[in-house]
Amino acid sequence: MSDAQDKNVTSDAPSQGDDALKEAVLKAAFKDAAFDGFTPTASWPRRARKPAADQAALARLFPEGPLSLIEYFSTSIDEAMEKKLAATDLSTRKIRERIKIAVMTRLWLLEPHKEAARRAAATLTLPMLRAWAPNSYTARWTRCGE
Repeated sequence: MSDAQDKNVTSDAPSQGDDALKEAVLKAAFKDAAFDGFTPTASWPRRARKPAADQAALARLFPEGPLSLIEYFSTSIDEAMEKKLAATDLSTRKIRERIKIAVMTRLWLLEPHKEAARRAAATLTLPMLRAWAPNSYTARWTRCGE
């Protein structure tokens, strides 16, 4: 098998195009989330079509529709928080200070998308969606050394 074929067969990592599409859908969702929220309603396809994505790609990237989008939103905030915290020397601080810095960093990152974050949290409080709540606490505790 050639190197090119081997890469195609063994690579399960998302392509850069997939990442760009996910980011575009998330940005489009921010505009509607304040009004529509992230509930699995008819607004999902309208919101998802804004970046001119085909529905097959959206179904592959967000298999659970808006719930997958919420998960991506949370993960992207976690990754940004990790980058910010990695640039901060937390080793000399007490654990309560580390946690405070991590929480405040996450809140600072969510500030531009406060209403979307509020609506995502409200969606995840629905009893039937409890298992979907992304676990960003792990990222905060891990970065703080616990």
